[in-house]
Amino acid sequence: MINKTKYMTLLGTLITGLLRVIAVCSAFYFAFIGLQDFGDIRITATTLIALSGTLTGFIMTSLSMLVSTADRPFMINLRQTGHFQNLVNHLLGSAGMWVFVICLSFSVHLTNGSTQQIILSFSMAMMLYSLMYFLSAMHKFRLIIIQLARG
Repeated sequence: MINKTKYMTLLGTLITGLLRVIAVCSAFYFAFIGLQDFGDIRITATTLIALSGTLTGFIMTSLSMLVSTADRPFMINLRQTGHFQNLVNHLLGSAGMWVFVICLSFSVHLTNGSTQQIILSFSMAMMLYSLMYFLSAMHKFRLIIIQLARG
């Protein structure tokens, strides 16, 4: 007999992935079109740098808090179930994407013309993707916490 739950989960994952790709491509397109009317898009790049830097700082703070509470029963339970490593990987992945956004946004200051628009549009699309990645990880972590709190 076919395990319908397994295939529905796979279908849901594929649909979610497709929606993420559509959202990121749309963000790139609309950012590129919208940036054509800007006088100086370096201001937008600077804003992305500040936002990404702040979010990366929050991630590093949360990682240090996780490490400092490693001896707590809840954290021991997370490690035993394997969820701790998954959470840390997702947090580091999010921080890495935000550092990439910072690098891209810095490179906007080194270029001009349509190259600036393309790089900044890609940076904005990457910012959207990294936020979706982070929110997805936090949703999974929320479900884990609820499950572990029940027993």
